[in-house]
Amino acid sequence: MLFLLIITGSMEAQRIDYSPTVTEDERDLGIEQMTANEDVVYMPDFKRSSKKVNWLTNRVMNVSPDGKRLAFLSDKDGTMNIFVKEIENGIKSPALQRSNRALVLDFTYSPDGKSLLFTDVKGADCQVCRTDAHEGYACEILTVKQVDYSPIYCTNGKEILFTRQQKNTFSIYRYNTENHNMTVHSIGTNPCPIPGENTYVCCRLNKKGKNEIWKVNMETGEDICLVTDPKRNFSTPVVSPDGKWMAFVGENIKQDGNKKIPNTDIFVCRTNGETMIQLTNHVANDLSPAWSPDGKHLYFISQRGNAKGMANIWRMNLKN
Repeated sequence: MLFLLIITGSMEAQRIDYSPTVTEDERDLGIEQMTANEDVVYMPDFKRSSKKVNWLTNRVMNVSPDGKRLAFLSDKDGTMNIFVKEIENGIKSPALQRSNRALVLDFTYSPDGKSLLFTDVKGADCQVCRTDAHEGYACEILTVKQVDYSPIYCTNGKEILFTRQQKNTFSIYRYNTENHNMTVHSIGTNPCPIPGENTYVCCRLNKKGKNEIWKVNMETGEDICLVTDPKRNFSTPVVSPDGKWMAFVGENIKQDGNKKIPNTDIFVCRTNGETMIQLTNHVANDLSPAWSPDGKHLYFISQRGNAKGMANIWRMNLKN
């Protein structure tokens, strides 16, 4: 399935020391671990070549709109499902299962926190589903017999954006949950609406095969490229609650002694494309960023802090 990875090269095994929790460049971020190894947090699929890294760009971790719960994917029982734990108790909080499928690919909370949108993989198809965020496993199937994924609510809470893959074409669709109308908007993947605007950001491949981040107007169709680099891929844009900033994943090269290690880090920039800042700088892969509702914290998934490279969710403090 082409949606799973940005394809950039072949595999090459490398021994990497993931055990440090933070680097010198990250000490001001107050990075702290939010899950335990027993939670078996799913690390988005990634593959390293000698020069590049490929990774799953879908959102596999989210924070509830009230800021009290952390949701993530776990494959602890041989299936891939959504689990939720209370943030207040951090590592000690038990994780409760909130979906009961064979393979959940990605998910997000609704704006009111009452439901979870997720992608259910069924053979060669992917269907967008909705389930209660607090009660049971029953789910409503919204799309069928397509390859649909990366669902996310628009800020009005009535419409959903998602990606539809048809052969090698990736398009952003909008689905109205009230009248069930569906329209196609633009090419791209990983859509994320910008609060206070009738726009969204998404990812697109350029002619040289590099992933860029674009901003699209939902009414006029006007678009503009916000983040691009001839040597790097970018993915998984998520917009801050105030609509002013965007966090995303970027490809990077780390120097570890005499070795060059391709990996991914977390970046931010303003939603007009200005003031790009690299936040993380670790040999581990940092992926799937998510904002806290007050915009003061950024959560992400990383193998850091574990010599075996086990994934956990981490939180950093952001200075306003």
